[in-house]
This record gives sequence, C-alpha cells and structure tokens, in this order.
Amino acid sequence: MKLRKAMAVILLVTLIAGLVTAGLMAYTNKVKTNINVEQSVVLDGVNYDKLIIDNVTGIGGNTVKTKHELNVRCYTPVNLTIMTTSVSGILTYYEYYEGVILHSFTNPHLFETGNHTLVFNYQLDLNLKPATYSVTSTLSVTK
Repeated sequence: MKLRKAMAVILLVTLIAGLVTAGLMAYTNKVKTNINVEQSVVLDGVNYDKLIIDNVTGIGGNTVKTKHELNVRCYTPVNLTIMTTSVSGILTYYEYYEGVILHSFTNPHLFETGNHTLVFNYQLDLNLKPATYSVTSTLSVTK
C-alpha cells in the first residue's frame, strides 16, 4: 500500500512537472532577424557592379574634367584605390580630391564617413586627331 502511494505520488509529481514544463514552453519565444545589407561605399549613387560612363567633349591641348560623388556610408573610414587600367590618346591623367592631386592614386587614400567629390582630370594631347578616346579606371575599397 505504501509502495502504491509512493508510486502514485511520483507519477503525480511527474505529470505536474510535465504540465508545468509544457505550459512554460507555450510561452517560449523565438527571434528571427533578417538583415538586408546595403553597400557601404557608393559612387554616383550606384552599386559597385555598375559601369559609370562619362561622355565629355574636349579640344586637343586642353584639360577636361569629370566629377564623381563618393558616399562613404559606413562608420569606419575606408581606403580607396583607383587603378587606371587603360588610357588611349591622352597625354596625362590624374585624379584630384579636395585640393590634393593624387597622381596615379595606386596607394590607398583614406576617406572618412560622408560625401566626397572626386574630380578626374584628363590633359588632352595637343596633337590628338578628332576621335573618341577612353580612360578606364577601377575603384577598389578596403578597410
């Protein structure tokens, strides 16, 4: 009889514990976070995989300029490298950033958070024949 009562009490305690646990489990929450990541550095408002094409007109012996807006949206300063990958028919080519001429610009230049204006200068050869010439540059960003 004592064994039966003990078994009944153990069974009752086990059932109550199971019910309490089941009741608590009904109030267990889960959190799922979806993170939509946007590009941290944007040139002229477009993503990194888009080609930006400038069409300008110049006269041999003169300089033509193009301006581009660089927006560093992350809180961490970034290093920007511009590699000129091809030049045809142009005497000299250099980048200009806020008063500093960055010849070749192959060494990274540190940009803080915010908007920056990059000016690309093209000194046209005096003897250029009328045609379309091009300069292609690749911008790379690192921390």
